[in-house]
Formats: sequence, C-alpha cells, structure tokens
Amino acid sequence: MIRIPLRKEKHMKRQNPGLAILLPLALLFLVGFTFRAESPPAGGYFMTVAEEDIPESVPTEAKRNLVGKWEMTLSTDKKYQISKDGNVLVKGSFDLSGGQITVTDEEGVLACTGQPSMETGTYNWTYEEGKLSFKIVDDKCEGRRLVLSLRSWQKED
Repeated sequence: MIRIPLRKEKHMKRQNPGLAILLPLALLFLVGFTFRAESPPAGGYFMTVAEEDIPESVPTEAKRNLVGKWEMTLSTDKKYQISKDGNVLVKGSFDLSGGQITVTDEEGVLACTGQPSMETGTYNWTYEEGKLSFKIVDDKCEGRRLVLSLRSWQKED
C-alpha cells in the first residue's frame, strides 16, 4: 500500500470561519419553517358565521342557529369551550397527536353526548398567520363538524 502524505498547499486559501457559522444557521432558519407546532396555541379564537357561509344542504332552522359570532377557548390543560354570542354551549377535552386533534364533548346544551359514538371527533388542524383551521377526519356529530370546520378561527389578541 502506498501512502500519500496530505499536506497543505501554500496556494490554498484559509477558509472563512464566519461562513462555517452562517451556513448552518441559514439552513436551520430555512428548515425551521417546515416544522409544525406540536399544538395549536392556547387561548381564545373566534369566527363569525353569516347565512351565506352555510351549505345549502343545512336545514333553514339549523342555519338560523349557526349564524352569529362563535368563540372557542383552548386551554393548556387540554380543555376546550365553545360559545356562541357569549353563551357557553359545549365544554370538553381534547388530545393531540401529530397534526390531529381529537375533541370529546363532556357537557353543554349542544354537546354531542347522547350516544357514545358521537362524543368524540377527530380533525387535522393547521395554524397559520393567526388562523386555526380544522379539516374533518372522523366525526359523527353534524353540529360539531359544521362549527369546527366551516371557517377558520381567528386568534384573539
């Protein structure tokens, strides 16, 4: 086996140590935008529903009940509350796994607690520029499906 000694050529330039620091930082900065938050930010959200926002397939009486300002609160202890026009309608809990949220109604006049298969619903969620959106994965509770996924929820300041 022939060994070739490695030696620094005199004409080679020294590398800029600043570049060695900046390049990894730039990569971290760019890659950081592709990572998703582990959970939606805790706090209050709202959306306003107008009659024209509601699908035509929804009965007229139900449409009247959906029109108005909806508020949702997500707490750090994995509890949620949904209100309409200041009246609390549903309280429950939620679990997070990856990009999904599973909500379970526990109490309230609009809570889906009558049948065990309707208590829980699962959604994909996204949070961008202060807006929280839900896309239905599996939920048998029609009212919750409409309220959560009809429009994006705006984060309150």
